[in-house]
Amino acid sequence: MEPNPEPQEEVKTVEGPSEIPEGHSVKYYEWTDDMTQKCQDVIDEDENYHPEAGKLKKHAGMNWHIFYSNNKTNFFKNRHYLIKEFTEMKEKCDDQEIVRLLDAGCGVGNALFPLCKDLPNLHVDAFDFALKAVNLVKEHEKFEEERMKVEQCDLVRDDIPFEAGTHDFAILIFVLSAIFPEHYKDVIQKVYDQLNQGGILYFRDYGKYDMAQMRFAKKKTSKVLDNFYVRGDKTLAYYFTIEEVDELMTSVGFKKLSLDYHYKEFENRKKGLKMHRVWIQAKYIKE
Repeated sequence: MEPNPEPQEEVKTVEGPSEIPEGHSVKYYEWTDDMTQKCQDVIDEDENYHPEAGKLKKHAGMNWHIFYSNNKTNFFKNRHYLIKEFTEMKEKCDDQEIVRLLDAGCGVGNALFPLCKDLPNLHVDAFDFALKAVNLVKEHEKFEEERMKVEQCDLVRDDIPFEAGTHDFAILIFVLSAIFPEHYKDVIQKVYDQLNQGGILYFRDYGKYDMAQMRFAKKKTSKVLDNFYVRGDKTLAYYFTIEEVDELMTSVGFKKLSLDYHYKEFENRKKGLKMHRVWIQAKYIKE
């Protein structure tokens, strides 16, 4: 299935490290069959697998702990787009006295802090793999103990440390891709179980043929499994298709509300560089 391109949007300046380079312009672009073939050819040429997959799996938590120890709260920008993209949450907050959100893989609070600022009656239960990230959230000047519960939790090995069936919403943002694929269904099942009837999951993660995947494939030293790569800091990234996401979500009982590729081109005109990013964004409901 070839994904549908998004309409063009006004070009604007983007600031921030990591996913969105500082000082670049950004716009949507149209994906083509020719691009698919060229990217797949590059991926197919990478036949080398990383020799230490077992060690990467064993030390996944420690590698993220080291990541946050090195980068503190400076690496990712706050996700202010969520309140615009996840309109159901604001509508619920307008109608309900207390709304409960599960932030699965909260990192250093780049989603929970802006959401709590914009939605005063939102209460967040959050957790992360990395103890350092959890501590940074609790030490943040905007942390509110009465509205925010934050715990360390290994989403693969542990039960989620909050009462099941009590959350109106859940967010899973660039989290699933960091986990070994064999655990995906169990992870999604755990998140599903946390939602109440009618609860909605907002999902965002890397899409296949993203620029970063192409860089990994060209290096031919980073592939752990097909479409699954290790970065230089030992953290991991999987690149999904929408078919994979839909099969995974519906297998545990979710019903699709929306599921799309997001194609964005970042351009540094000064250097003459263009970067083509591919993300997947989805909403699923527990009926």
